[in-house]
Amino acid sequence: MRIDFLPGEFRDHLKEKVPEDNYETTSQWIVALKREVDGVLLPMVRKRQPKSDYYAETAANFLTNERLMADLDIEERFDAGIDRALKRLFSLKAAEQLDRPRVVESKPPPRLQQTVST
Repeated sequence: MRIDFLPGEFRDHLKEKVPEDNYETTSQWIVALKREVDGVLLPMVRKRQPKSDYYAETAANFLTNERLMADLDIEERFDAGIDRALKRLFSLKAAEQLDRPRVVESKPPPRLQQTVST
């Protein structure tokens, strides 16, 4: 049964109130499940949701000036660390390019190529 994957509270409720054995066909059982979910379980879950008025109050309590300043300090330290790492990367790449011998192909200029090949 698919309802076995539901959280225990909902699974047990549906198995008790809408057992599959009480219905002749699977479609009848599914319709009964939908009615039970829409009529009983959804309203029950909606009652549990916190009221949206409290979101602003909770955020205001959490985002104090001290917290914001501490977050900015951490962000500045991260930025400084990233800048140092990038500078080191660029200097290592530049040193690597200077140490690597470059192979230069010796091709004659285009005008000379024409005269050489003819």
